[in-house]
Amino acid sequence: MGLRARVIVVLSVVVLFMAAVTYAVGSSIVSHAVETREALEVQSTLSRVDSAIKVETGQLVRTSKDWATWDDSYGYMADHNESFIRSNLSGTALGALGVDFMLFIDQDGTPVSAIQAGKSGQSIENLDPDMLDYLVNKQGLARVSAKSAAISGLVAPGDKPALIATRPILRSDGSGPARGTFVIGRFVRSEQGRQVSAIVGEKVQITPIATNAAGAGWHRPDANVGFLTRHFGGESIQGQHALKGIDGTPVAVVTITQPRTTRVLVEQSTKLVIIYSILAVTLMLIALVLTIDHTVLRRLSRLGTEVQAIAERRATDVRVHVNGDDEITVVAKGVNDMLSSLHDAQTEARYLAEHDVLTGLANRRRFEQELDRQLSAHRRFGRGFAVLWFDLDRFKDINDSFGHAAGDQLLALLAETLKRESRDYTSVARIGGDEFAILIPEADEREAVLAAERIVGCISGAEYEIAGHLLQVHVSVGVAMCPDDAASADALLAYADVAMYHAKSAGGNQVYRHSAEGHGELSERVTWAARVSAALRDDRFTLLAMPTMNLKTGEPGSYELLLRMIDDDGRLISPTAFIAAAESSALIDQLDAWVLRTALGLIGYERSQNRETRFTVNISAAGLHNAALPSLLSEAAAHDIDVSKLTVEVRETAAVADLEAARRFSEFVRELGVGFALDDFGTGTASFHYLKHLPVDVLKIDGGLIRGLDSSGGDQYFVKAIVEMCKGLEITTVAEYVENEVALAHVRAAGIEFAQGYVISQPQALGSFGIGPKAPPGKRRCAFELGPMPTRLADSI
Repeated sequence: MGLRARVIVVLSVVVLFMAAVTYAVGSSIVSHAVETREALEVQSTLSRVDSAIKVETGQLVRTSKDWATWDDSYGYMADHNESFIRSNLSGTALGALGVDFMLFIDQDGTPVSAIQAGKSGQSIENLDPDMLDYLVNKQGLARVSAKSAAISGLVAPGDKPALIATRPILRSDGSGPARGTFVIGRFVRSEQGRQVSAIVGEKVQITPIATNAAGAGWHRPDANVGFLTRHFGGESIQGQHALKGIDGTPVAVVTITQPRTTRVLVEQSTKLVIIYSILAVTLMLIALVLTIDHTVLRRLSRLGTEVQAIAERRATDVRVHVNGDDEITVVAKGVNDMLSSLHDAQTEARYLAEHDVLTGLANRRRFEQELDRQLSAHRRFGRGFAVLWFDLDRFKDINDSFGHAAGDQLLALLAETLKRESRDYTSVARIGGDEFAILIPEADEREAVLAAERIVGCISGAEYEIAGHLLQVHVSVGVAMCPDDAASADALLAYADVAMYHAKSAGGNQVYRHSAEGHGELSERVTWAARVSAALRDDRFTLLAMPTMNLKTGEPGSYELLLRMIDDDGRLISPTAFIAAAESSALIDQLDAWVLRTALGLIGYERSQNRETRFTVNISAAGLHNAALPSLLSEAAAHDIDVSKLTVEVRETAAVADLEAARRFSEFVRELGVGFALDDFGTGTASFHYLKHLPVDVLKIDGGLIRGLDSSGGDQYFVKAIVEMCKGLEITTVAEYVENEVALAHVRAAGIEFAQGYVISQPQALGSFGIGPKAPPGKRRCAFELGPMPTRLADSI
């Protein structure tokens, strides 16, 4: 169930529940109010019944006063005149007066005469004995004073309650003395209930206490009971009230029954109210749901649908619908802002994924994609095309002279030239570093070469302002053709790259068309790379040692470890045959690590034999960036291998090509105690300038300078300058390629401290110098076993 449906259901349930609760509470309140109202009405009616009885009692009181102050009655009580009895005390007289009995009592409390309706004669026996006993003996009416003898109210002798009124018998002027008491009474019967009903307008029943039906759900009233009510179904309500006698005790119960008119009216009104309320609530609910649906739910539903559609399509360029100025609008605008940010980020990511940040040209990935499209077009339509591979000549010198920022500026300016001169071509890309490539669709060899020569001419004929200097730059270009040279992307790029190197080898600033010779060179490089990989896998590398002699003591100061590959027939292969292939295929990192690991193992072994032998190893230019080498040295030092017995040697040209990386590497190894040496010093440009920025322990002077000591005065002065500089900087000097005694004498004369060359020793197996363990018989892969080096360290490469 969706949000919209859930909200509508919840709203409906909540409203209906509130309506039901309101109805229940209201009904309870109304019912209680109706019952209270009915009880008040019953009490009012009972009060009117009391009033009616009091009125009737008042009539008796007036009648009793008339008879008690009648002179005939006063005379009768004196002489007991029988004629008075015959003339006045008869049933007719009682009926006219509306009473049931009369009684004359003398001043001694003795009944004189009595008459009761329905009985003949006027003898005392005619009066109900219970009534007579009650009036004479219990009340003692004749023995009270004249004033207090005036009593009226209910009496209850036996089960026959009656209304009575008593007066002292006096003269008509109220003078006395009293000759007795006159009593008049009326029994309480159902007829009186009917009379009261006529007065109060309700059904009234008066029942003596003795015959009041307690089993009908009533409690027997007592002196403290007021009004009692109860309901009979839904049609009528009854009320009951106890009537008290002249002695204060209940003598009768008045019961009234009246219809529940108020309840009927309220119920009818309530039904109408409920019906109208239900209609009103329903209309309100519909209006509320429609309002919420229109203002909130429908908009949220549409927003959710649009967002889901955008998510499914991943269409960050689509926007959701926005209207209004409420919170939903804020959410919609937020979604749109997020989509805009995502779209911009995706656009930027796609751009960065396919373009070079520095130049704005396509990058290698984008260029290779375009190359694949051109190859697809060739396979489908047979259209040929050309790949041009550009490389700046002597770009390193510009970086070295003016800094990398200036080099980046030059690359950006050169990219503008390439874009301008190649706007008609499919793709112009920066492949990496100072290398660029161009695709020329539907071009033959002549068109491709002419285009390349035109671009070379534009670049070489222009001047670029770099770091305040106007520079002319040259480029070397290699050209490969599809399908003449190859019909695959990798081969075309490789052939164009090889052709570019041929152009650079020929002096640069020219165009070279790929040839079969270049193809053979590439094939040979690929073959050597495969052989290096197999040799690493099969552990077919070994190290030879070449001592460096201390010219003062004549003793070996250290041994340079030289890498060799062991061929399948056991022949040792020089690095000159395979090192270029290793560098171009990234296998050089594994070779550097193998050499360093083996040297560390050898140091550990020598120390276990109580020999303090020092070793030097060569690291390639790529080794300056190989994170495995510093890790290997750090772990060896942590496992008690004396790394101070090791010197790491890097060619001067490799160090100055990336001076910052060489400086970081040199500082790291020297902090561990490892020596850092520059090999072939003197071959590069501005060697002294670089040396002051690079921390060096050992300087190996290039063999070309050493060989010229006996014939070139310039070389002699240059070597002496190097030696003097190294003495001032406390750098150890080593002469390379000392081939004979004459050269050795010149080296000593120049003040060089150490010498290395064939006049001292050729590279030999380690065992020839008593270094390392002896190899087991028949083992030819390694010249020695690894020393006690931790397994974890040995396996870290």
